[in-house]
This record gives sequence, structure tokens and C-alpha cells, in this order.
Amino acid sequence: MARALTSATFLVILGCYTVFSQAPERLQRCPPMSTLARKARQTQQQQPESPAPKTIRFKSIHLNSSEPLAISEQQILTELQASSAIDDRAAWPQDALAAVQQIFQHHGYFRAVLDHGFMETVTNRKQEETVNLTAEVKPGKQYRLDRIVFANATQFDDRQLREFFPIEQGDIFDTSKIGRGIEALRNAYGERGFIDFAAVPSTTQDEARSTIVLKIEVDEGRQFRIGKFELVGLDTTLAETLVANSGLTPGSIFNTRWLDLFFERNKSLLPPGAAAENDSIRKLDEQRGIVDLTIDFRGCAIAPQ
Repeated sequence: MARALTSATFLVILGCYTVFSQAPERLQRCPPMSTLARKARQTQQQQPESPAPKTIRFKSIHLNSSEPLAISEQQILTELQASSAIDDRAAWPQDALAAVQQIFQHHGYFRAVLDHGFMETVTNRKQEETVNLTAEVKPGKQYRLDRIVFANATQFDDRQLREFFPIEQGDIFDTSKIGRGIEALRNAYGERGFIDFAAVPSTTQDEARSTIVLKIEVDEGRQFRIGKFELVGLDTTLAETLVANSGLTPGSIFNTRWLDLFFERNKSLLPPGAAAENDSIRKLDEQRGIVDLTIDFRGCAIAPQ
């Protein structure tokens, strides 16, 4: 079995946001059932159960190129196998080609283009499909970092901002290191209460020198402080003690790390599997710069008003 593949475009992630979501199944276990939960249950009942997605494994990679490749096919295959798993959802062939393209970009081939991808199925089991990948690649130039410049930042100076990025001037322009730098920057701003922070990267290439100037435009957003903090679904005395010892004091700057630390410190006292991303809700008052926090262990999340 073989599949034709269209071209894919690599996009650097511009900003990261943490979302504390509510799963429909949790809402369904919470009496009285809300309108949202009722709709979620009706939707589930109306839709047939979908089979679990298969994991895509790569047995071999063959790349056709009119230019010499500085990265061996075996090295690309090794890195692809070590990267995030790809499953057989509708766009998986494009996802696979984009993953290979990103590997080139991690090695400085910032403008690499992969096209005419072709997947040949080797084995097709219930939970896993093994394929051989063939594609055409135009690697282009290998770029190195010239410098990083920052705009619109007020919380950190340029020297501090630069230290978040694990890449030096003259190094191969590795997009994965740029991504790690942006994530570190987001975390640092989050610890100072800037929940809506975003970093927007742009690049300027010097073709004669094969270098790239990276510009990071910072959108700090508003600094948030803690409003209310409450725990529900636990023994009242225990909940009051945990809140009092949490350090999440009303009026203090909201540190996005505090919730994770709260769950880590109190793991033995909380229900099994408790986690900030599953059991926490943040209600933002953008105008006042206030965030109300709720941790709910009743098996359903409180919908923000």
C-alpha cells in the first residue's frame, strides 16, 4: 500500500499558552448535569466509537536530491524515530513529511523543502503501521546564527533575555534551540504573573554569509495578581490548611509555577492522579488584572462564569 504526499510547510511556534480544559466525561459525572455536559453526552451517544489511532513507525527513509546532503538518511531515520510519535489520523502523511523537514531545520537548513512524499506500507497491524518513506528534498543552504535582537521587553534586559536561548553566535541555526528559548522565556514571564505573554519570532537571512538574524518581538500582556483561591472536593479542614499553606495569597503576583509546586508538595494528601492541568481552573479578569483559582476534586470542573 502506498500514499502520495503533498508538500508541507514548517512553522516555528510563535507563542505558547497553557489551557486548563474540562473533559466532557468529567462533566458527565458531576450532578446536577450542566447543559454543556448534557450536550457532550448526547454528542457521544450519537457518534459511533472510533477505533484507537495506530502508531506510525518508519522502517526506512530514502531522499532524492540534486544537491549533496550533509545529513545521512540513517541519521534522519534515527532522529525521526526518537521524535514525537505520529499516528494515522487524516493528515499523518503530511505530519510525517513535516517532521523530516524539521530535522533538516534543526541542522541549520532553515529553508529546506520536502515534496512528492511517498509512503509504502511494510506491515499493518492493529495498533501499528510500519512504512518506508521516499521524498524529494531541496535542502538549500545551511545557516548559522548571526545574532538575536529583542523588541518591546520591559521585564528583562537584553542580556537576560539572551541567556534564555541555548545557542551562541556562529552556531548552526537550530530551530529546536530557538523553540526551547521561547519556551524558557514564556516560563520566566509566567513566574512574574504575565499569563498572556507571547513571543513573535521573525528572521532575516544574509544569503552571502549564510547567516540569520533572529528578532523576538515580545508582547508581555498584563501582569496578573491572585484574587480568590479555593479548594473543593476535599475534607473542609484539610482544604483550609492546604490553602493557608499554599503561598497563593490574594493580592500577590500570580506565579504560574505555584500551581505545579502545590500539586508536587501535597501529592500524598491529594487524590491519586491529581494534576494542575486536569483539576485547576483559572478565571481571568483582564480589566483588573486578577486571576481567581479553583482546584476541584469532585470529578467535575467548575465552569468559569
